[in-house]
Order: sequence, then structure tokens, then C-alpha cells
Amino acid sequence: GLYYLGHLEARERRARIDERLHRELFNRAFTGSRAFGGPDSTRPWAPAAHSYALYETAFNPAKNAWLEALEADPRHVESLLGLARSYAQLQRPREVLAYAASGLEENPACLPLLIEKARQLALLEYQIERKAVLDKIFELHPGYRSAEEELAAYGRDRADILERARLYESILERDAADGGALGRLTDLYLELGRSDEARRLLESGRPLEPCSLWSFEKEARLLFDRGDYSAAARVLSRALELCPEEAELLGLYGCALYELGLRDEAEAAWDRALDIQPNLTWVTDYRRSLAVGTASDNFDEPYAHDVYALIDAFEPLDPDASAEVLLNSEIVKVNSDGTVSRVVHKVVMLKTEDALADFGWGYFSYVPGAETYEVRHFRVIRADSTELEATDFREYSTSDPEARMYTGSVTRYAPMPGLEPGAVIDISYQIDEVGENIFQGHFSRTFVFGGYQPVHLAEFILIAPTGYRLYYKGSGGAVPPVVTENGRERALRWTLRDIPRIKPEPSAPPPIENLPYVAVSSFADWRELGRWWWQLAKETLLDTPLIRELAARLVSEAGARTTLEKIAAGYDYVTKSLRYVAILLGIGGWKPIEPESTVHTGYGDCKAGAALLVSLYRAMGIRAYPVLVRTRDRGRVEWDQAGLGLFNHMICAVPF
Repeated sequence: GLYYLGHLEARERRARIDERLHRELFNRAFTGSRAFGGPDSTRPWAPAAHSYALYETAFNPAKNAWLEALEADPRHVESLLGLARSYAQLQRPREVLAYAASGLEENPACLPLLIEKARQLALLEYQIERKAVLDKIFELHPGYRSAEEELAAYGRDRADILERARLYESILERDAADGGALGRLTDLYLELGRSDEARRLLESGRPLEPCSLWSFEKEARLLFDRGDYSAAARVLSRALELCPEEAELLGLYGCALYELGLRDEAEAAWDRALDIQPNLTWVTDYRRSLAVGTASDNFDEPYAHDVYALIDAFEPLDPDASAEVLLNSEIVKVNSDGTVSRVVHKVVMLKTEDALADFGWGYFSYVPGAETYEVRHFRVIRADSTELEATDFREYSTSDPEARMYTGSVTRYAPMPGLEPGAVIDISYQIDEVGENIFQGHFSRTFVFGGYQPVHLAEFILIAPTGYRLYYKGSGGAVPPVVTENGRERALRWTLRDIPRIKPEPSAPPPIENLPYVAVSSFADWRELGRWWWQLAKETLLDTPLIRELAARLVSEAGARTTLEKIAAGYDYVTKSLRYVAILLGIGGWKPIEPESTVHTGYGDCKAGAALLVSLYRAMGIRAYPVLVRTRDRGRVEWDQAGLGLFNHMICAVPF
């Protein structure tokens, strides 16, 4: 009675959007249900615990409630399903599968548990088992919508594109308002080159979801691809009537106006978008690229390769390889101030089903604010010569919060459409540095030839002003470059053909130890590089009153008298008092932060910790130096050519 009274009243309160009282009443029902087992019972009634967990938004309280429900009734399928779904949100597939297995032992026909099992098997890449579970669901319930969506997701990797389109068409026949199916079918129509059908599909779904902004955005992007900027502007204008403060749509609207020659209106739309969402980086980058102009455009033209000629000349190098790289090319242009433009071109032949998962996404990285990008091609050329361009681009930060490492770089990526054995992936893009060279005019680059697939042709081409100093060294079988000059520029061209793949092995050394590579730099030797870095770092190692006071306190508290005891006191303070946090923005990846700042904040990266330790030791009268190192996991390299990119760590050295 207590349970039902609280349960019903809580549901009523929830309908009134009274969240605080709703939670209180469910807690009362959950607690009161313990009396069901008798006055000394500490276990709640399983349905009460399950209901409480459903209405608890935080993971741990909900998990604990479901676990209590299972203590009261280990066969309570609803609680097992709740736990499976909770762990699915945390992307922990093995826990999900364990709870799903327990629930299916009790109820083998539980469709939600079967769906969760299929989804987790997909995450683990157990495709055969995944398909078997989906087949079982269709035996139980042929029209189960969640299973149809999961089958369509399975088909993205395995099924023919027409089969997937037919599946989504059947879903929309039963539920025309299914926005997910409509969006995915639109994408498939675009992959098939049926853009008119895609637009009609979007327009037909709009009366059912008139305020769905994604359909306006997708239609506008479709019109952009066709060069119909006037129609795109009209579609975006209608969307902005519904939501005038949608920054992404304002940015696109500005692009359409700019293409129509309405520059002032475009600038106003972009300003409005950035006022609403200041971190809308693509708008900032696009405006900057318009301002920069095309000074570095087409510098790669003399070195371009015909993709279809590469395809026609293809003969397998390795019959056991799932894919082979027809071209891996990087063309780098160094300007007189050290800023760089580069064009990357990669062409990959997919030979087997296994390659589809490995090459399902195309991607590149850049630094917003410091670099702009231009996508030349993100396309798939199928065996029948059909060309499908990737359109669904997204971005994610390359920062790693779990490792407490934060960078300014982002990765831009897109799913590659229409993959099949025999298809060719053709990816080409240009990255341009803007602003000042943070390395004070210096340049370094390492290019590795080859990888985990056989490579037919690998090229690294470096273009620089004739008077710009460059030093280079090839290793591991890299041949000398072909050098050409035209009076203004000098070009160095390294070319290697028919490079065997290296095979992944447990505990194998990094690829650079087994592949040819070339290191290029504007530093003549390590002494010159050391002088440059010391000018950058020495100002952060100054002796200050705060550092002297801290050093004296550490020595006193530790009762340190010998040099070794003082070294231990400083080391213990730095390793136990500082949290590791790396903020690698701009020159911050090379220049240590001031030790006083590290003491105040209580965190820093390897450079901050080493710089603080050096400063403390010097204040104690101990000789100490900062040292750049390359850790073993990056692979051994030859040190004949000085270069910035060869280091990834910094330590403190004490001659003793």
C-alpha cells in the first residue's frame, strides 16, 4: 500500500512537472516498500526499487537501486534491463552483455534486451553474433522498429547501399515521421547521386516536423553542393524565421549571401553567429581564408597525380593485404617566414571486407585560429567508376581529458560513403598556417614512408625559397631527393615505390624503426637547435624570492644536509604536490611555464615540473639542467639531423 500510494502520487506529480516533490515521493515509496518483507526487512520490494531507479537521473543512485532490486529478486528482468542500458550509456559493452545474458535466461523473448545485446556486439565488432541476434528478433517480431534500425546500422558496413535504402524506405512507410530514418535515407540518396529525390524526401517530411532545423540545414547543404546559393539562402531564411539564434544556420546563411555577392549582409550574419556562439570555429576559419586569399594555391600542381591512372596501373603487391595504398603524398611549401602550406593526397584500394572497417572514416587535423583548411576530395570511387563524395563532416578536439592533456588541435572527420571491396578511397586536403611562425622562422618535418599496408608510391616534396637554409637526412632506405630550382624556389622530391607493409605484432617496436623516413630541418646541428631552445626557455628558469623561500623551507622540513637529501626533498615536493596537466597551446608545447606559476596553480606538464625542479635545485646550490628527451615508445631514430619533432618529453638532469 505504501509503495502503490507513493508510486501513483509521484507519477501524478511528475505530470505536473514538480520534480522536487516527485523525487521525494518516489524515495518515500522506495523506502516504505522495505516493510513488505516484515518489520526487520532491509530489502525493498523489487518493483519499487526498479521504479525509483527509472526516475533517478544520476547513474550511481539508479545503479544501486537496481542492484537492491536484484538482491530482493535476482530474476527481476526489468532491473537487469535497466542496468544493461545504464552501462550502455557508459560504453561498457561487456557489463551490458553480462546483464543482458542474465535477463535473457529468465525471458529469452525480451526484445529490448536482445536489442541491447545486438548493439553491444556491434561495438565489439562481433558481426556474425550480432546478425544472429537480429535474426532472432525478426523471428519473434518481424516489424520491430528498433531491430530494423539496428539492421540498417549493420548494413552500413555489410549490406549493399540499395538494400539499406530499401530498408529505410520500409521504415518510413510505417512511420513517415521517423526523423532518424528520414535523415539516413536522405544521406543514402545523396550517396547514390539521387539529389532530387533527397530534396523531395526532406520537403515531404517537413509538414510532419515543421520545426526540425536539421532538415533545413541538410537541404541547404545539398543546394550548396549543387551551386544553387539562391535556393539555399531561401531555405535558410525560412529556418531562421523559426529560430533566429541558431548560430550554425546563421553561419551557413552568411556563406550563401557571400556567394550571391551580398558581402555586407554576409558579414552581418557571420558576426551574429559568432556573437551567439563564439567558438564556431569554421566560421572564423572561413572568414580568415577569404582574407588570406590564394597566395599559396596550386603550388602542388606540378606534382599532382591522376587517380584514375593509378587505379588502371594497379597490380597487387601483397595478396594477403586487406588494402593497398596506391599513393601517399605530402607536398610542403615553406614560406620565407617559416610558415607552411601543405597538400596531403592519399589513395587507397580496398581489397577485402576487413578493410571496410579500417577505412570507414576519413580525417585530418588542424589548429583553428592558427591554420585554415581546404578539402580537395573526400570521395569513394566504386568499381563501376561511380564517385561518391563524403558530406557529413564533424569535428572533435584532440585533447585527452583522461590523460589531462589539452591542445588547440581538432580533428575533422567524415564517414566514407559506399565502401565495398574494389572501391578506392581518394582523400586530398590543404592546410595553410596563418599568422606568425611560432618557431621564429624555423622549420622541421619528419616524413615516414610506408605503414601497415603495402604502398605503391610514396612521395615527400618540399618547396622553399632559394635562400632558405634546409638540412636533411634519409634513414632506413630512404633515397636522396631529386633537387630542382627555378631561380625563386628550390624543390626537394623524395620518391619510394613498392614498399612492403609491416605486420602488427604484440610488443613490436614503433613503425619508424622498421620503415624508411626522412628528417628535414632549418637547424644545421644540435648546437644551433639547443641555442634556439635555450633562448626560449631560460627566462622561465630565473631565480626568484618565492622559489628561494620554497627551496629553503623544503630543506628545513626534510632536515636535509647532504646534496642527495636535498635532491630527494625537491623531487618529493614536485612529484607529490603537482597534478599532471598539459596545456599544449602554440609555443606552450615547447616553452616551459614559469616555476612561480606552477607553484601557485599546483599543476603542470613535464616541462613545468622539470623547470620547477631545476629552479629549486639551483636555489639550493645544486647544479641542474633541463633536458629534452625522446621516450622509447616513440621509437629509436638516427640523430644525424637536428629537428624539433624528435622530442616528446622533458626532464631535469643533475650531474652527481
